[in-house]
Amino acid sequence: MLVMRRRAGDSILIGDGIEVHVIETATGRVKLGISAPAHVAVVRGEVKATRDANVRAAVLLTPERIAQFAAGLGIKNLQAGGGCTDMSSDGRRAGHPIAKGNPDPAGCRDDHHRT
Repeated sequence: MLVMRRRAGDSILIGDGIEVHVIETATGRVKLGISAPAHVAVVRGEVKATRDANVRAAVLLTPERIAQFAAGLGIKNLQAGGGCTDMSSDGRRAGHPIAKGNPDPAGCRDDHHRT
């Protein structure tokens, strides 16, 4: 790891297209500005760590575990593929609260999902 001291107004170049600007410094804090090409993802480390943890947890979900969880919440009629069973085959029953592309019955406020 390269360690550099910089002051507000200074910058660091990384490769040909990335520049890190030191905008402001304060006790225990630094405000940075990052200029990078659109194809380069710039993400805070803690955000990436949370995202990675969420992806790892999602891999463990099976339709059976989701159904068990839903049953614990009192949601019935949850099929393995998810979605409200009280909708047309294309999932677009007119007037249904979740017919707008969200097949999650937990988002449905109709009584037919509650036991």
